[in-house]
Amino acid sequence: MANEFHEIENSALKLNVKDRAKLATRLLKSLEKRKGNNIEKAWIDVAIRRKQEIESGVVNSVPLEEAIEKARSLIFE
Repeated sequence: MANEFHEIENSALKLNVKDRAKLATRLLKSLEKRKGNNIEKAWIDVAIRRKQEIESGVVNSVPLEEAIEKARSLIFE
């Protein structure tokens, strides 16, 4: 079984970017279906918690442009 996994993994890594992305999306969707609405509920819970943190002053929001610039600098350093 482990050998079969490595063969599939190696084959998948040889795919072009578009096909790898398509495969990754299908694999993730197959996992989401197994968990039902738990993922969606978890994201809603995170959004509600973050909103409450901002409204209470526990955290400060950052302008979108600043957040994108910081993310780019972290990725492309």
